[in-house]
Amino acid sequence: MNLFMFFKILSWLILPPAIFIIILLITIPFIKSGKKIISIALVSFVGISLYLLSIEPIKDKILYPLEYKYPFPNIDKLDCDVVVTLGGGLYLYSPDENGNSSLKAPVIKRLVTTFKIWKKYKKKIILTGGKPFNNGKYKSEAEIMANFLQNLGVNKKYLILETSSLNTFENAKLTKEILEEHKWKKVCLVTSAYHMPRAVSVFKHFKIDTTPVPTDYRTSIIYQYISYFPQTDNFNDSVAGIHEYIGIIFYKLRYGI
Repeated sequence: MNLFMFFKILSWLILPPAIFIIILLITIPFIKSGKKIISIALVSFVGISLYLLSIEPIKDKILYPLEYKYPFPNIDKLDCDVVVTLGGGLYLYSPDENGNSSLKAPVIKRLVTTFKIWKKYKKKIILTGGKPFNNGKYKSEAEIMANFLQNLGVNKKYLILETSSLNTFENAKLTKEILEEHKWKKVCLVTSAYHMPRAVSVFKHFKIDTTPVPTDYRTSIIYQYISYFPQTDNFNDSVAGIHEYIGIIFYKLRYGI
């Protein structure tokens, strides 16, 4: 097992819902031994946690500090030599793509924002993202992203593909090599708003002059009574936010970023 897969599996285990399943499994011996107080406490913890992570106000509490660390810039006043767009997930098999990989929704939102910038400035675009599981049968994420932009009307000559990176750190490291090759200094960095703090910190670690262009906002701020009903989308967004905080801590410990 390579290091990438090890940390991927580890993150799956410590994040919901896997951590809740583990806690419930741990509860079984306590139930069998008649330790009702501990059993009730563990089951209650899982139930309350699931509810809180699934409602809009808590989801927003988790995501807001991440999404609004960098304000959305004035698109009419961007100053950069090149646009850099980070990958963020694929569905390996998709019938509408003739059995090829298709992009997950957050990546599509990033590419739509990238397209808006390109349409205004006609800057080169660096698309960064490799093959998550080194599956030789499928194209890299950067290649799938390039196909999407070309279908929107972006000429292939504007696209530069980085097809080896497997995480944000490698996104920045390999992008830095491309920037040095072309003598570009300033980048407009496009990624999901909740992911932007970690992305910017890594790009600055490599001394890249970075203008954040966040997209894919997930916070609501204004609530109604239905905001307190548990919903799957809220749970998924809460988990994405928790994953980011863990990623930020991990990068600080491993890379000193």
